[in-house]
Amino acid sequence: MTLKTRLIISLGLLTAIIVSLIGAGYYTLGVMRFNTNMLVSDHLKPVTSLKNVADAYAVAIVDNVHKTRAGTVGWEESLRIMSDAEQMIATSWNSELAREKPAEDMAVQAAALTNALKGNARVRGDWGELMLDSVLRGSGLEEGAHYERQQHAVDDEGARLRPDVVVNFPDQRRIVVDSKVNLIA
Repeated sequence: MTLKTRLIISLGLLTAIIVSLIGAGYYTLGVMRFNTNMLVSDHLKPVTSLKNVADAYAVAIVDNVHKTRAGTVGWEESLRIMSDAEQMIATSWNSELAREKPAEDMAVQAAALTNALKGNARVRGDWGELMLDSVLRGSGLEEGAHYERQQHAVDDEGARLRPDVVVNFPDQRRIVVDSKVNLIA
């Protein structure tokens, strides 16, 4: 075999290898695109819509409290608004629970639920604090300006107190909030 023939064969093999690598790269990109689209449609979109509903729920409650306090909404109307907001969040949550989830997603949720049900009060407390903080921030309140977290205080009898949140009102009043998570529906 001449040198020219060997060079042509080597160049042909090298070209075939490069074309194969490019084809494998395109195939891998297609698989990654499919997996990414599936991840977004199966996980991100439902969670985003649920977050939007939860944010709307928090805003409705805070708006209702402000209107009731200002006297623009009566007590009966306020209770109806609260009931409607609770129904809205319950409907959205139930549709999320009914949504078919991939097996690994269900396994993670089952493990988290098992930990909570085994009496891990710390996990339940952290979850409650996280949800409370989310509701406060979703309502437009800012930590440090409108509320403080985990303030330490001592009552008249010398007992140490550490509420989850203390909400400050403009007229120097405060509301102490200690979040609780109820596992029994």
